Amino acid sequence: MKSTCPVVVNGRVEGELSAPELDVTATGTVQGNIKAERLSSRGMLSGNIDAGDLFLSGSVGNKTVIKAFKTVDGAPWPDAPFLQEDGQTYSPFVVLDVPA
Repeated sequence: MKSTCPVVVNGRVEGELSAPELDVTATGTVQGNIKAERLSSRGMLSGNIDAGDLFLSGSVGNKTVIKAFKTVDGAPWPDAPFLQEDGQTYSPFVVLDVPA
């Protein structure tokens, strides 16, 4: 589904979802390829997520890939690998692989 208007999900959406703004409510679930300039979720997300601004307070499913390009919960998100004080280089992209 592709929308040029903001989308609010109260139920379940499976597949591809693209919108300028996406709000997944506490009762909402989105599974699949998700793309939004602004994504706010209090529900369940899983799949491949591309977001400009990302606000998460819900759940994230197993083997979910999140790419946030601007901010996460209001803080700037790095757009390149970065060096930590421990000398390790870390990627700004997160892959979650949570046992079922």
